[in-house]
Amino acid sequence: MTALSHLLRATLAADHLEIEQTSVARAMLDGSIARARYRTLLAQLLPVHVACDAAVQALMIPDLAQASQRSEAVRADLAFFGSDEVTPIHPAAVAFATRLAALSATAVLGVAYVVAGSRMGSRVLDPLLRQGLQLADSAGLAYHQTPPHYPVEWRRMLSQLDAIELTGPERDQVTEAAAFGMRTLLAIFKDA
Repeated sequence: MTALSHLLRATLAADHLEIEQTSVARAMLDGSIARARYRTLLAQLLPVHVACDAAVQALMIPDLAQASQRSEAVRADLAFFGSDEVTPIHPAAVAFATRLAALSATAVLGVAYVVAGSRMGSRVLDPLLRQGLQLADSAGLAYHQTPPHYPVEWRRMLSQLDAIELTGPERDQVTEAAAFGMRTLLAIFKDA
């Protein structure tokens, strides 16, 4: 049987690539993103992360749960960039929060995989955003701060995920939840 982490990676590959090709992702990578646009993206991601933080509390992999909790970092960055303006919440974020609250703890593993896995991309984005947003230090980039040893932690989390014995239907639930999480991010990135 295919390892769950390999199944998740394969399932999410096309959406992951599509996210990387959105104009907001390209702007983050090439250093042309404006502060207002970045702040709007963060504001759209906040309700996703608030919902995720609540859902991952009961995960059977504590490290994965901790790595998936990102709302405080998003809030810190929003405060840095100024959070006075009201940003309408993206419908995909609202749908995500509603559906996530109804998922089983097993299915939530898929969402945690997406969120914790995104921290690997943050390792690339952090220095690019620092330069593009003309930041003297890491202030405003708490969301992308990732410890240097995170790749080792990530591999350990994947091993723990793969070691969980799941039935076929449970694996389907995890994969479906991960795909839903990734499609939510894709919808937000497309409109940012």
